[in-house]
Order: sequence, then C-alpha cells, then structure tokens
Amino acid sequence: MTVSVEHREEQANRWNSSTHRTSAVALYVYDAADVELTITEILRLSHLAYSSADGFVLEQHGDLLRPGTTRLRLEVGVYHFKCVNDVQLRIDQSDAVQVVTPQTAPADLRVPLPGRRP
Repeated sequence: MTVSVEHREEQANRWNSSTHRTSAVALYVYDAADVELTITEILRLSHLAYSSADGFVLEQHGDLLRPGTTRLRLEVGVYHFKCVNDVQLRIDQSDAVQVVTPQTAPADLRVPLPGRRP
C-alpha cells in the first residue's frame, strides 16, 4: 500500500492538507511492519510510549530522518510525525498499519493497546 500526504490539490486516495502549514501523521501499527518513507525534509519520528508514572509520552524513535527514502521496521505501537512538505509512505503489510491524519481521523479514534485493532 502506498499513501501520500500532500500539500497540493486533493486527488483520489490522497489527503489534502493545503489549508494547514504542517500535517500531523500518526501510524497505528498493530503487527510489526516495514514502512518506507520518501521525504524532502528532516523529520522526527516519535513513538507514543506508556509508563505508569507519566502516562502517554512521545519519545523520539531512532535518529532524525534525512531527506530521501528511508526504510524502517516498526514494532507494535503508535508513531507520529509532522511534515511541511509532501511525504510518500509505502507499507508492505497494509493490514498491519493504519495511517491517520487530521483529515482522515474518525471522531471516536482512541489510542489502541498494543496488539489490538480498533
């Protein structure tokens, strides 16, 4: 599955974020999956972690992502990044990952527990 987060006119099966300066993207990973990101800017990929002391907190996942194509192995959990420019995501196991942006998020979206699908 290939997903685009674009800052241009809306196209079929693509998200339009032209009314926003940045786009927030969440990746809900239900089973370990390989994800390929093609970007034109430096991005920070964060993992939403839970601790009994602090509750949910964002932790940086790996190094900063540099422009170009990067292949990542994501374990079960919720990941997040913000972008100013277009981003292409290629997901090998499309049933293992749900991509959510403000434009596509259902009103009742909840943070899933690891291994559980919404």
